[in-house]
Amino acid sequence: MDGLVTTGLDQDAVAGAVVVIVSGDRVLLSKGYRLADARSGQQMTPEDSVVPLASVTKVFTALAVLRLAREGRLALNDPITRHLTELKLDQRFGDIRIIHLLSHTAGLEDRYRGYFADHGKRVDMSVQDRISAVLPAQVRPPEDVISYSNASFVLLGAIVAQVSGQSFETYLAESVLAPLGVTTPRFMHEHHDTGVISPFHVWKAG
Repeated sequence: MDGLVTTGLDQDAVAGAVVVIVSGDRVLLSKGYRLADARSGQQMTPEDSVVPLASVTKVFTALAVLRLAREGRLALNDPITRHLTELKLDQRFGDIRIIHLLSHTAGLEDRYRGYFADHGKRVDMSVQDRISAVLPAQVRPPEDVISYSNASFVLLGAIVAQVSGQSFETYLAESVLAPLGVTTPRFMHEHHDTGVISPFHVWKAG
């Protein structure tokens, strides 16, 4: 495992990693590799380093949506504007439905820029206004092409919040993660006094 992980870190220019291998109730390996924070030199440790799950969280967002659908609080064929009435998105190629967001077929252009930036968060802007400001354009008809879409899951998170009447984080923690035994979830933008949330790292030549 040491050779596999360190080779992968070298090949992909990743600062550090944590590996935990479990079989049944036994922990076979629990080990940190290299840096949690390249600026301070802090090392990765399985006990203290918190690594953001990034797009793996799409699975939990989908679970939240499906739970609300099972409860009859939304339907997968609902147009997204039924739940996001203030959303400003030109759907010139066709109405986007919740099922399109879940299946990456909404026709939205994909890009990474904008989702993690601080856009000022003016107190006079609603959540839907802030999302509208960073959404990419719809560039093809829904169901035309499967194209990986971060924006779709930003919209699904907003729908979960709107339908549940709770923040997305609260609903996910209480209704999805707690029943699975996850009692102390952390979200990247929230402050925590314990543990080290490893930052995203940016490769620079040299």
